[in-house]
Amino acid sequence: MSIVIRYTDDTGKGLADVQGSDGRLNVSSRSDARAYYNSRDAHLAFAVPFLVTLMDAAEVFVAWRNASDDKELVISAVTLALFEAGDNEWHLGTGTPAAGTTIVPVNLNQGSARSAPTDGAASVMMGTTTTPITGMTSTGVISRQNIGVVEEDRVVKFRDTVRLGQNDAFFGKLGAGISTPGFVRGTIYGYYE
Repeated sequence: MSIVIRYTDDTGKGLADVQGSDGRLNVSSRSDARAYYNSRDAHLAFAVPFLVTLMDAAEVFVAWRNASDDKELVISAVTLALFEAGDNEWHLGTGTPAAGTTIVPVNLNQGSARSAPTDGAASVMMGTTTTPITGMTSTGVISRQNIGVVEEDRVVKFRDTVRLGQNDAFFGKLGAGISTPGFVRGTIYGYYE
């Protein structure tokens, strides 16, 4: 005697039977990163690409502040390339970024018209040709990178562990060892939930 299990599939097309040739229930599942489901279902996954020129040592070059009043901002990964071999730091902190150029986060769900949450104050900014970002206060360094080859792209995967509450910020700062001004480029990936 075999058992037949009936279920409603995820497309809403009705009931289906599940039974293997041996009379057992065969089940499989797919597991993706939370950002995938957020992009698909909530449409609140974003990329923040930046290209900053002529930055000096110990300057903040990019910042993303959580301007949502009801969601956390989750940073899933960052990419980075430096103009000169040297160190970079990723910080958690507070403050409202100032003196830079505003960046509009790009929704990773191309079919969505949703924008990143905003509260009227600057929330995503990169430094300018002559001015680093000001207004940021670090509560701690969470990652340091040493990039030994000029323009080598590096990826840091935070695997959804960096969670920012309202008005918390994530920002990048050049290490003290950089001696020649040049460019910094990369992308921050995050989502709101």
